[in-house]
Amino acid sequence: MAAFTVVVASGKGGTGKTLVATCLARRLAARGGRIAYLDADVEAPNGHLALGATITNTRTISRSAAKIDLDSCSACGDCVGVCAFGALCLVPEGAMAFEEHCRDCRACELACRRGAIIRQTIPVGEIADGTVGDLRFHMGKLRLGERRGVPLIEALRRTVSDRDLEVVVVDSPPGTACSAVAALRDADLAILVTEPTPFGEHDLNLAYGLCRTLAVPAVGVLNRAGLGPRALAKVVTRVGLESWAEIPYDPAIAEAVAANEDPERASTYLADAITILCEQLLARLPHAPAVAMGAVP
Repeated sequence: MAAFTVVVASGKGGTGKTLVATCLARRLAARGGRIAYLDADVEAPNGHLALGATITNTRTISRSAAKIDLDSCSACGDCVGVCAFGALCLVPEGAMAFEEHCRDCRACELACRRGAIIRQTIPVGEIADGTVGDLRFHMGKLRLGERRGVPLIEALRRTVSDRDLEVVVVDSPPGTACSAVAALRDADLAILVTEPTPFGEHDLNLAYGLCRTLAVPAVGVLNRAGLGPRALAKVVTRVGLESWAEIPYDPAIAEAVAANEDPERASTYLADAITILCEQLLARLPHAPAVAMGAVP
């Protein structure tokens, strides 16, 4: 049976997404389950800092892009005409390819009658594997200057596709751009973390809309509950999401994170919220959660 994939996401950065994802993964692993944590926030991964992960292996992930063999190019422009991404243009010497815009759809290759389109391999980043106690850890880190995180996130998701796991917790990139789509696609559940601010409500609506478009069931978690306008106290249910947990504002959480300490030990509010979140998730699993998580049947 494939692992149950839960993606912890947010419409904007700074809502506490990684806090929830790392605490949830660590708590599930502590119960005896076969759990993996994937840090798919590839532009700024920091789950390894929060968890204190031990990295055991790293490997480079690459993508391919079009390249023009000018000796074979007749400057006919057929390849330019079929490219939907603006990755090709025509100059007096022939066609020119812009690797940063290429989506590797290979339409240009099919259109070229002289075989002038060749492929080049471009490194996009690295995947690091490791452990945190019994928790399996995987992290993607985008190469400096690379703008496309999707190939790296897709490769990261594939690292656990054939593993003997029960739950995979994916720490998604914030927002609703292509990288967030890659993290959310084919997930079994999305946990959307927000905060009681106007920006939080606006971006939660966007994130929930993305989940609906991708047909991914979604629930909400309100972080820093108790702050903000009274009207936003129920922001999760106000946008139409089921509220699974609320984390009251507690400065001890930020202090523990800054000191590389376990924030659950520093804040009973956070620990209680993660307990509720964990139980809600276990009840959602398709298999018998009490047995799967090592509890006494």
